[in-house]
Amino acid sequence: MTTRLLSNVPAAHGMVYDPFSGNLILGGSNHITQIDPTTGLIVHDGTFTGDNFDQGAVDGKGHIFWADNNGKFFFMDYSTTGDVSSASNFVSNVFFKSFLDDIAPLIGAGGTSTQVPEPTTVALVGLALAGLGASRRRKQR
Repeated sequence: MTTRLLSNVPAAHGMVYDPFSGNLILGGSNHITQIDPTTGLIVHDGTFTGDNFDQGAVDGKGHIFWADNNGKFFFMDYSTTGDVSSASNFVSNVFFKSFLDDIAPLIGAGGTSTQVPEPTTVALVGLALAGLGASRRRKQR
């Protein structure tokens, strides 16, 4: 059974849990909203004129990534404020691709919980292993 906690929430289109803030982050219409999952109350609500938010993701470090149905890619760094409605947050909202729809999960269900090393790190480890192998062959001769 489902119990409705809130009605007429403009951001009620996409939702993710954010371990950074401990809140649910919702996106929809031109709103990004934070809801406290314990109380079920809206903590903060940011309005972004000209946007039409669809699905999004968080990284658990105070960063929000959201798709806009107008083709824009929305990024917000709210790591210093913890408040999606703060004017001091860094926000980038640029055109990316027509019909941009969803952003894949970064953490939690559907996301990756392990960090993937960057290609340069993998190449350096491979080079080190090759060097050790060559050194061992020389010693065996």
